[in-house]
Amino acid sequence: MGIQPYEGPYAVTAFFTTDNGGKGAQWVSDPELQRANSVLNSALSLDDRKKAFADFQKRFFEVVPAIKLGDLGRYQATRGNVQGFAPGRIPRMWDVWFE
Repeated sequence: MGIQPYEGPYAVTAFFTTDNGGKGAQWVSDPELQRANSVLNSALSLDDRKKAFADFQKRFFEVVPAIKLGDLGRYQATRGNVQGFAPGRIPRMWDVWFE
C-alpha cells in the first residue's frame, strides 16, 4: 500500500503530474515526473520516498511546468465577548452578538 499522495508535502507532486486522472496543472505529461511520483507513492522505504521527492524536485526545476507563488490563508478572530461566531470560508455575521 502506498502513501496518500494528496496530503502533506506530497500534495505538490499530485498537482504537477497527470497520472491522477489527467487533472494535473501541466499540459504535457513528463515521464520523469511521472516516474518519480509513482515511486514516491509506492515505495515502502522512507529513504526511497525522500530520493523520489528529490528526483521530482530536480526534474521540476528543469522543466518548470508552473511556479507556486504561495498559499492563501485567512485568519479570523473575535474578542471573548463575541458569541455565536463561526469561522468559515465567508464569515457569517448573523446570529452573532456581544455578551
